[in-house]
Amino acid sequence: MNLGTLLDPTSALFWITAGAALLILEVLMPAFLALGFGIGAWVVAVVLLIAPEGMFSVSALMLVWAVASAASWIILRVVFKNRFSGSDGGEGDINEY
Repeated sequence: MNLGTLLDPTSALFWITAGAALLILEVLMPAFLALGFGIGAWVVAVVLLIAPEGMFSVSALMLVWAVASAASWIILRVVFKNRFSGSDGGEGDINEY
């Protein structure tokens, strides 16, 4: 591994590292801000590992990252909507049962 590969946005290693950094940043932050972006970066890494080398330009990869990040944000919002909205998910007080 050389530093040029790590800094090249058309390599899968760049996106794997970026995704890992964003997920580590998510652990340090009090909100779900970087989680969708980290998942989107890993989706781009998977696309680069599957696709033939040189198939995507940097702008196309950024578009894939934006779409994958937005999709992961929508999915995470649907999945975790009740958990973090302040709603307990129940109809009444637990002492009533």
